[in-house]
Amino acid sequence: MLQTPQRNPSSPRKASLPHKASSSRERSSPRERSSSARWRWTPLASIAATFGKGHRRQSRLPAADPPVGIEAAGLTRLATHYAEIDWNGLLNQASHVDLFFAYASQWRNNHNEALRSLVKREGAHLRVILPDRENEAQVAQLAARFSASPAEIVKKISDAERAFAVLSRDKGPRATVELRCTSAFPVFTYYRFDRRCIGVLYTQVNKRMRVPAFECERGGTLHTFFSDQFSVLWALSSVRSLVLNATLDHVPRLEPLRA
Repeated sequence: MLQTPQRNPSSPRKASLPHKASSSRERSSPRERSSSARWRWTPLASIAATFGKGHRRQSRLPAADPPVGIEAAGLTRLATHYAEIDWNGLLNQASHVDLFFAYASQWRNNHNEALRSLVKREGAHLRVILPDRENEAQVAQLAARFSASPAEIVKKISDAERAFAVLSRDKGPRATVELRCTSAFPVFTYYRFDRRCIGVLYTQVNKRMRVPAFECERGGTLHTFFSDQFSVLWALSSVRSLVLNATLDHVPRLEPLRA
């Protein structure tokens, strides 16, 4: 029977050789290793939390060594709430704006002056898609989503139509304001400002909560997704008249949203 040789306790123990690092790690600098590890183990949810409450000044994604997926998406910012976005700044710099939402009463009211300034600029273009208030099935879905009655939903959409009719009436030379209505149920809201767009998701939970907003640039996959969705909806939607009449000359004033 073979015997396993026993080490003599009195003999000196051989020093273990240091583990040889891989060639890829030898070639990478400490800064590259730190940045790579930071991005590798930080999911988007954690990034959004980092850029949230108490870190608004740091809400831009780091410029150094972003992951390939984020770079390809064209994602430039994650905000933990849509109110953190500089909407007035985006509206004041844009010449072409696309909007898609259910009615956005508070958002419209908070940024009414910036919207008025937009449509007064020569050559500005504003396109808007709203739900079809005459589609009873869609109105019922929206009422369930927002815990409101169908009559309240119809009124809110009508108020939005009147607000954009006023903007159309007061537009500047060669500026355009177009409104269409869709029977598609909205699962996100979309705001496009020239080469930049913002997508905000709706929640599956029927309660008020902070919802992240994705800000992205043209050329990225996220921008392409949101803009393509808007283009399809625009092509399939019905044109809604923006001519003011005796029943459309009053636009209700809402209390500003306090973030």
